Amino acid sequence: MATQQNSGGGSKWFYWLLGLVVLAGAGWLLTAGRSSGEAEALPPLSVAQTTGIEADPGAGVAIGPEDAVVTIYEFSDYLCPHCRDFNAMVGKLLRRNYAVPGGPLRWVSYEFPLGDRSFPATVAAHCAEDQGKYWEMHDMLYARVESWAAETNPTGKFLDLAKEMGMDGGAFRECLDAREGVSQILASKQYGVNLGVTGTPTIFVNGQPVPRTNQFYSYQGLEAFIQQQAAAAASGAAE
Repeated sequence: MATQQNSGGGSKWFYWLLGLVVLAGAGWLLTAGRSSGEAEALPPLSVAQTTGIEADPGAGVAIGPEDAVVTIYEFSDYLCPHCRDFNAMVGKLLRRNYAVPGGPLRWVSYEFPLGDRSFPATVAAHCAEDQGKYWEMHDMLYARVESWAAETNPTGKFLDLAKEMGMDGGAFRECLDAREGVSQILASKQYGVNLGVTGTPTIFVNGQPVPRTNQFYSYQGLEAFIQQQAAAAASGAAE
């Protein structure tokens, strides 16, 4: 009888401990799920959020000296394949080589989302801007577009990119959830509309719109123009 009583007590303790393990495991899974970047998808923009937004030339994100002899405005959409191709070579290399301290180029990126599916990526880019990582996220969104474009909720993918870039994941996620930057994005797009932008990519060189068939959409064409303008500025300063 005594043996049976001890066995029953042991069984109770065993099942009680097993229950604790199961609960702890469930809690770990929930925590792991949250930390892996799963977040609610950004809801569609409301009418109130898309009306009454004024164009703002300052809504773009710039890199390069303010007094550069060449200024390029780029209006783009992260889901635009032509924008991806343009950024992969022309944009990224020109910014790297010429939009540097003391350099001849200032490049201003204006978001011009063509549809609702493009807004989450633009928000991700501007949330990265809060941590000084706009251009890294800008380039990564284009380079990894296949990883997030087909997702119903790409938020987790954006969080993975932020982690890869060494960003504060918590702050980045809070920014995404709060939809920070939407007003800036809409002001950027409205500025493009006011300038006559109807598609992407569209660039302006020193205030002049460039037809998409123009050689300025090639690295060689833009580089030649930048170098020419820099040489002319240097010659004028020497005189």
